[in-house]
Amino acid sequence: STRRSSIDETKVFYDAMHLFVRKHFCSSFIVESILQSAIIFRKLIAFANVYRLAIFSMIMDFTLTAAAVLSAEQLYSKENWHGFPEFSKPWVYILPALLQTIISLLNGTYKRKSLSTLRTIISLFYGFIILSSLTFFFKQVAFSRAVVLITYIILLVAFPLWRIIVKVIFKIGLESDTRKSRTLIVGNENKVLELTSKLKSDFRNLYQVIGFIGLARKNVGLNIGAYKVLGTLGNIKKIIVDEKIDKVIFSSDGISFDQMFSVVASSQGENVEFMVAGKELDYLVGKSSITMLDDIPLLKVQYNISSLFHRVTKQIFDFCFSLILILLLIYPLIYLITKFTSKKSSFFQFVLGIPKVIKGEKSFVGPLNNSYYGELYVGKIGLTGLWYVESADRNDYDEIKNLDLFYAKNQNIWFDFEILGRTFSKMFFRTE
Repeated sequence: STRRSSIDETKVFYDAMHLFVRKHFCSSFIVESILQSAIIFRKLIAFANVYRLAIFSMIMDFTLTAAAVLSAEQLYSKENWHGFPEFSKPWVYILPALLQTIISLLNGTYKRKSLSTLRTIISLFYGFIILSSLTFFFKQVAFSRAVVLITYIILLVAFPLWRIIVKVIFKIGLESDTRKSRTLIVGNENKVLELTSKLKSDFRNLYQVIGFIGLARKNVGLNIGAYKVLGTLGNIKKIIVDEKIDKVIFSSDGISFDQMFSVVASSQGENVEFMVAGKELDYLVGKSSITMLDDIPLLKVQYNISSLFHRVTKQIFDFCFSLILILLLIYPLIYLITKFTSKKSSFFQFVLGIPKVIKGEKSFVGPLNNSYYGELYVGKIGLTGLWYVESADRNDYDEIKNLDLFYAKNQNIWFDFEILGRTFSKMFFRTE
């Protein structure tokens, strides 16, 4: 019951269990002790489950820091310094790792649902300053300041690298949801089609409508527009599991709250969000938010792509990544292959666009055809983008526009890394 709760709800739930035991079993010390111990044990498991990503991050950082100190010792060992004295081992590896982990924790690096790369780099800077100061003021631990410097050079690569790999390859720890949410819509025929149209035009959130849930069994299997009625309220849980649904949206017209609550109750434990559309279909109400579906003037929305910081970071990345691909001879090799063969794969087309990236005409990640919608800048045209990884219909102007607007609003360097990772995965492994 607490698997998808916030940590405060988890705490309240188990505090209530403690109170129940104290009230009803206080007459028997042994029974109360056993039950209280069991509750504490189960509470620890629940907390560990809620904070599993943060705990995993701390373990990884601790291990990598200890390994970095050991590696730095081996790299710096020379004739007049043969490594740390034996009496200091293994604490000389453990204590710096523990110190860096605590600094990262205090700096807010470890979050429940995301992996912060920028905060990690800032934490490493703090850690380097503090550890260097300790070796200066406390001579008994000043075995080698060069080892400290080498250690943090290693960590400056290792800490961000494992986070990027986990984000790009395993899609874990992403700050915001940058993939389309697999969505079921529950309601009658007219309302579900209208709601689907509004969801498709919402550029602030990405929805992939998988199908409809009808209100009558006789409609199962029928096509409504471009979508199919997959089932009824009676078998909705099976459909949620089979289709790996992220969101279920109820049209409030024609469905009672009792029916909605019954569906929610039967789907306990599934990682799915339930939302209710207003009767005019101009907003969605969820557990913790209200999403407006009516059009919002574009100039009133803050777009990351217009930020000077994001634009400069993007330009630096485009230039550096282009040079890397050229220096590794990937571009010259692909260029020669296409000159002497008829191969025109997606990867070849991607690589052949590198000269335009270097000249500043295009970007590695960006919109499909348009840099502007009206007077709104959405970025340089990209060699890849959400339009590619989401397999959008390139002739569907509205879908392409919404994907471009979503990208412009949420663009940052880590989002670009994610899209590039998904692009290469799709090119080479036919997966997204």
